[in-house]
Amino acid sequence: MRTKWPLLLGVLTLGACDITNPPDWTADYLFPLDFPAVDLSGVPGGVIPIDSVSFTTPVVSQDTDGLVDRILQSEDLAGLRAEVILTTTLDVTGSVELSIATSAANLFDPAQSLTTTISISQGSDTSFVPVSVAVFQGAETLYFQSNVVVAGSGGSITVPPGAQIGLGVNFIGTIRVSK
Repeated sequence: MRTKWPLLLGVLTLGACDITNPPDWTADYLFPLDFPAVDLSGVPGGVIPIDSVSFTTPVVSQDTDGLVDRILQSEDLAGLRAEVILTTTLDVTGSVELSIATSAANLFDPAQSLTTTISISQGSDTSFVPVSVAVFQGAETLYFQSNVVVAGSGGSITVPPGAQIGLGVNFIGTIRVSK
């Protein structure tokens, strides 16, 4: 008689659960973008002064294909954020304002692009930035550009060959797996 009550209680509890609506599940997919590094070899005179020098990088584009295309084209794209990784081996300070848009005309327009400013310091730093799903969902091509302000930390720095500020940008897309 003792074992019937827990069994009966378990059956009644299970009957009271709503199992007709399973929970919503999402999955995060990280996909790298081809955001170009900032080439410092074009700094005037080959020297980064203690006073800042400013310049804008050329516009570069990337067609969305493969995983990038599947995620940006998906109707189940529920969220999007960017992981920005900045690296440099030079003793410089300053900032990089980077922009990603679906057309070159929309670069640096906060309503039509991902535009964020990252501080530069020797070493590496990672930042996470929210991204508007509406701006990028359905994109077939992405455009990239940077505005750079850089100065030598302890004095003027001669720019060695191949010197650059590395910019790695990954989008992290949250996809609804079940509904």
